[in-house]
Amino acid sequence: MYRFMLCIILMFSAAFSMENTDTSTTLQKILESKELVVGMHKADYPPFYFKKRISTIGDAVYGVIESNDSDDDPLVLIGQNIDLAEGLGKKLGVKVRYVREVLRFDDLVYDLMSGKTHVIISHFSDTDKRRQIIDFSDTYLSSDVCLLASPIRLKKHTDHLKLPPILYSRDFNQNFIKIIARDGSTHAETARKAFQKASVYTIFNTQYDHLMACIEKGAFDATIGDELALSIIFYRNPEGRKILQLYPLYPEDYEALGLTAKRDNIAIGIQKGSAELKNIINEYLKTVSFTPESIINDYVIGLGY
Repeated sequence: MYRFMLCIILMFSAAFSMENTDTSTTLQKILESKELVVGMHKADYPPFYFKKRISTIGDAVYGVIESNDSDDDPLVLIGQNIDLAEGLGKKLGVKVRYVREVLRFDDLVYDLMSGKTHVIISHFSDTDKRRQIIDFSDTYLSSDVCLLASPIRLKKHTDHLKLPPILYSRDFNQNFIKIIARDGSTHAETARKAFQKASVYTIFNTQYDHLMACIEKGAFDATIGDELALSIIFYRNPEGRKILQLYPLYPEDYEALGLTAKRDNIAIGIQKGSAELKNIINEYLKTVSFTPESIINDYVIGLGY
């Protein structure tokens, strides 16, 4: 299915590029419209982008009022990706508008290629397959991939089947394991590659909180995702910590699974051929610095997520 979708996108990309040969088109559109249109996943992805009441965020940067009502305390969109996007808008001298309509990360590519959006800023992974279709800025954040599972549930499986205990992420490659992931994410693809014996399921438009609840309720054995995001959700959930455990994919796990170890490199998605815009974005990224520690301090502790 993924290969079929990739072929469709590649065909679309080729047709689109034939009609848009001006390499500065995207930048010109941004400057002429005085607006940077950012593609972002519909579901909140704390601490990278999420909604809070404006009265609770202090002096934090926010991108857009999310509430449609006229109350005095509307919901606003905040987070690390919002700071990143608003800073880029300031660098370009334009306002920022967010398009949050898609339910799959890969669908952000369609909006970018069609010109509906100018860039993708959505904690978006830079992968070889995506680079066949679009371009990326320099990496601004790297994180490892991680599993979140219930050791109690896993022990019940292995005791019943008289199998060795599951101690490391590489041990999840067994046919009785059920893994849930966000649809259209690179983590779902990693799960299918790494755990070929396991059953991998995907779900649209959901947050890690919901995936964590699936594990707590015993509907699935594990979820897979960004180690930073999963760790934050894990540690801010005291009840979940009592029954769940994190299982990072270390280099030795990738080796045991027959894969090359690779970190999840996060970057800004750009149309191919947008050299001027890419240069501006990369210059801007040199002026900002994001680390797991700073994200926890600034967006988890600082914003009270």
